[in-house]
Amino acid sequence: PLDLSRIPANGPWTLYLGNLPYTVSDADIRAFFAAAGISPLSEVRIPMDNVERRPRGFAYVSVASADAMRKALEELNGREFLGRSLRLDISEGNNSSTSS
Repeated sequence: PLDLSRIPANGPWTLYLGNLPYTVSDADIRAFFAAAGISPLSEVRIPMDNVERRPRGFAYVSVASADAMRKALEELNGREFLGRSLRLDISEGNNSSTSS
């Protein structure tokens, strides 16, 4: 089980999304979160495989609050998304946008 006590008190609140299909798009992720009542998303980043020129199977999503992060972790982790069981976790480290 996820340790929800790791949710940071202050942002950014960035989630790691794993087990994504290689066909996933920014719009797919935004629609999935919106359908669960978690929107807007401030950022969706889908790392690309430079050789295969396709998504690498994971993404990072920034949500607006600690409450939105908690809701996503509780309600979306393990849910089916585009035919696969979605894996969510709290992103650690340098995965948020560095632009100011």
